[in-house]
Amino acid sequence: MPKAFEACIRKKGKVRTVSGPSPDHGLKKGEYVKYCVLKGKAYRGYVQKSKESHKSSLAGEVKSQYA
Repeated sequence: MPKAFEACIRKKGKVRTVSGPSPDHGLKKGEYVKYCVLKGKAYRGYVQKSKESHKSSLAGEVKSQYA
């Protein structure tokens, strides 16, 4: 995670999760990002894929191997 995000967590900032699709946050379907909020400032973490999205993409890969 970004250093500023981790520092915010160490200083007891509040962590909030935003899930996609969300054009305001630049997220596609199946993605999410965590923000840490401390003293009125928000520190963004990395965009990550949700486990459900990851499982469905893996299932497609397995099917295509045996087709």
